[in-house]
Amino acid sequence: MSMFYDALLLMAWLFVAGFMVVDLIPGAVVERSALVQVSFQAYLVVAAGLYFVLFWARSGQTLAMKTWHLRVVTQEGAALSWRRAWIRYFWALATL
Repeated sequence: MSMFYDALLLMAWLFVAGFMVVDLIPGAVVERSALVQVSFQAYLVVAAGLYFVLFWARSGQTLAMKTWHLRVVTQEGAALSWRRAWIRYFWALATL
């Protein structure tokens, strides 16, 4: 259930991130080149990563994880470092 909640929150976050690009970069919507599309997709992947990594590195919980009292910790019980949080995110992407 936590994954479903996170998916809803992540969609809202990505809408905001996407609209920021469309609003700040004139012609971003009109430009249909492969480079622009790939760059925008990479931007969204990083934006999604920021959602998870910021929460994991600060408190070990995303907003949805707080609802269900779940926490990501190291084997020693400490919060994840920024590096470990990014590694966790990219491993999660690789398994999709």
